[in-house]
Amino acid sequence: MRAYFGDTRFRQIAESNAIEGNPLSETETEMAVMKGVTIAGHDPAYSKDAVNLSMALERMVELAQDRLPTGIEQLKELHALILGDTPGAGLIRTQPVRIKGSGHRPRGTWREVMSAMEDWEAWSRANDGGQAFLRAIVLKTWLTHIHPFSDGNGRTARAVMNLELIRAGLPSIIIRYEDRTRYYDALVDSDLGGDLGPISELILARVEDALDDLLRFC
Repeated sequence: MRAYFGDTRFRQIAESNAIEGNPLSETETEMAVMKGVTIAGHDPAYSKDAVNLSMALERMVELAQDRLPTGIEQLKELHALILGDTPGAGLIRTQPVRIKGSGHRPRGTWREVMSAMEDWEAWSRANDGGQAFLRAIVLKTWLTHIHPFSDGNGRTARAVMNLELIRAGLPSIIIRYEDRTRYYDALVDSDLGGDLGPISELILARVEDALDDLLRFC
């Protein structure tokens, strides 16, 4: 499983960052991560984002080995790695935020956000040992709904989704840039109407892709 993750890591980083507007290709992402170079013609922040997400995904794989239910501290650790030296890294937000393209307005005060996150963590603990696919969908979409951080929520939520899958012995999946419109529309459905069908269908399709890829690595 770790070998498979290693072979798909740069594609996963490039695609997850691309959803957030980072234009680095898979090859450029690999150069930024492995050689520590700033890719010419691009904002240096894009290369830094690639390195940061790579470190977070490596830590995600390590966390998957401890078999503990995903909680707030694990989440904050992954977020801190993803944002690096950006202000707010690893910190629950204290100000209201807006989700681009969605009419959903996440809770605004730190106490409201923490209350929602405590409910999120309590569900994770109460359903420890539950079906991995269901856990991945619920924890990912609920986290996106809460939007606990000022920035980096999408990358962090996708990392949590894969943490759940890897912990259950499944391969990590890649939500592709070309899925972006479908992905955002599905999140809007889950935010406003509580409909998990569209996001479940997308994630299941990417699980099937990952299993097909895994067979080629075996």
